[in-house]
Amino acid sequence: MPKIVNPIIIGKLKRALKEGKSPRAACLIAGLAPNTAHTATSRKIVKDCIKELEAEFKASDLSVDTVVKDIEKGKRLAITGKKKDLSTFMRGCELEGKYLKMWTDNTTNNLIVISPENKLIRLNRLKSLMKDNKSNETKAIIDVEAVV
Repeated sequence: MPKIVNPIIIGKLKRALKEGKSPRAACLIAGLAPNTAHTATSRKIVKDCIKELEAEFKASDLSVDTVVKDIEKGKRLAITGKKKDLSTFMRGCELEGKYLKMWTDNTTNNLIVISPENKLIRLNRLKSLMKDNKSNETKAIIDVEAVV
């Protein structure tokens, strides 16, 4: 019959392995017997813990989703904690806004820069149109062009 291992020992073993301890040292820290720790690399409990840690590491690869989830978790903890740390909450909001590109300006300016020579050519063209049409609209356009 297989031996049931205490989940606390498994947790301590995982934590020690995460900290970079050797399998033998991790077993000793977790509270296993020295004889068990001596042959730790061949033990099923150690192999299972290493496999679980590798699976966690692969699942938690750095991605946009994990970063956003961590920010949301931090915001939740900051606002629901005993101290209600609003500065941490606001920093989380700022980071989310930065991720969503809320503070970047995506507008393009379609300004046409007119050189003084081109300005004179346009002004003369408008004057000739004004002589032909004799309308008030072209006078207003010429007045605006002269000011600019």
